[in-house]
Amino acid sequence: MQDAGMNKSELQPILTDAIKATIEQSGLGVYRIANAAGISPEGLGRFFRGEKSMQLTIADKLTACFGLRLVRTGDAKPLGPTLTKAIKAAIKRSGLSRYRIAKEAGIHEDNLRGFVSGSRSARLKTADKLAAFLGLRLMQGPGAVGLRLQGAPGREAAPPQPILTDAIKAAIERSGLPRGRIAKETGIDKSNLRRFLRGVKSFRLDTADKLAAFLGLRLVRTGDAKPLGPTLTKAIKAAIKRSGLSYCRINKATRIENKGLGQVPRREVSMQLTIADRLATYLGLQLVPAPGAKPPEPTPANLARPTLAKRKAKRKAN
Repeated sequence: MQDAGMNKSELQPILTDAIKATIEQSGLGVYRIANAAGISPEGLGRFFRGEKSMQLTIADKLTACFGLRLVRTGDAKPLGPTLTKAIKAAIKRSGLSRYRIAKEAGIHEDNLRGFVSGSRSARLKTADKLAAFLGLRLMQGPGAVGLRLQGAPGREAAPPQPILTDAIKAAIERSGLPRGRIAKETGIDKSNLRRFLRGVKSFRLDTADKLAAFLGLRLVRTGDAKPLGPTLTKAIKAAIKRSGLSYCRINKATRIENKGLGQVPRREVSMQLTIADRLATYLGLQLVPAPGAKPPEPTPANLARPTLAKRKAKRKAN
């Protein structure tokens, strides 16, 4: 606890700064954090930019999301499961009167009385003053699994990026193979493939599996070269299972309909590639060439127009 004669202007925004630092270090976007915590993205954005403070009850949700707990400086034992309960416990343990705490921390006594009795909430800037005066700090709770660990290492989940869609299109472009040959080899309707490449329609994930297999692509976690599964469908199922997240939480963060996501692991129906894009963004996945894979090359033998290929090869040689 701080000295009673401490200047009020010296009290630091301990909780505010710690929460902002945690948000920044997590590498997660405001939208994704807000959805996971069940709070307003706009309000969280304004708080993070320093435009406004927030209610302590909202800060409770944020710290719970990141697995943070309030402790006394020099003691790793959490004071309570939430900031609100921890601060009340610290006030009780201090043995100081509410009048003295309010005076020394620069808080109106009526506001402090209402907060302790539970008749009113407090703003985070008020909690900052109490934390500074009582000698408290935020730290990762023992055994806590925070949002950064539970979620994927990917960043902003909104708007979701077409990771799989763009990667498949790019691989088709790099292959140099005509659409007719790709459609024939993969068993995909040629007109549907053409519309997919133009961005007019999407595919189901089981169709994208055929394209990824033909092009020698595998789904991995960003920063890890080990494939999650032999197909996109199995890899996404594995990624969901490894994340340790419930379908409800993933649905809420990615805006995917609960029924649509829940059917996938039970093999009732394949999902749309656009939905898989959202999952890949949230779970931090990317498509890469499979180890040892040999995708088809644009040679005269496998092109639909071998004569044209020979002319191109001749011009390139010259």
